[in-house]
Amino acid sequence: MSRRPPISVFAALSGLILSVSASLAEQKAAPSAPPPPPAPAAVPAEPSAPADAPAASSPSVSQFESAAQARSHCPGDTVVWANLASKAYHYYGERRYGATRHGAYMCESDAISAGMKSRKKEKRS
Repeated sequence: MSRRPPISVFAALSGLILSVSASLAEQKAAPSAPPPPPAPAAVPAEPSAPADAPAASSPSVSQFESAAQARSHCPGDTVVWANLASKAYHYYGERRYGATRHGAYMCESDAISAGMKSRKKEKRS
């Protein structure tokens, strides 16, 4: 058997509900000021990057956060992990694939056109 709260709790809640509904009614009745004109939207030329991240070598090169995104962009090309700091790219299965601090997934052809080089010991799988 559940206990009912004291009547004072019900009175307090009903008083709160009445005061909120009264303030909402006042807001609807009061004439509202016309909204300020919209400010012109500033569109950044490039997305902002962290201060310690090196800039991309070419703005036309597509960089992706996941390998799946890169695969959907270049289905006929090999997806590589491009280390933007060292200008080197790594193949899937290699130790540094997806593991370096400043990098992105890219199509191999985009990485080559950006001037990146494959590591000498790594082989395409």
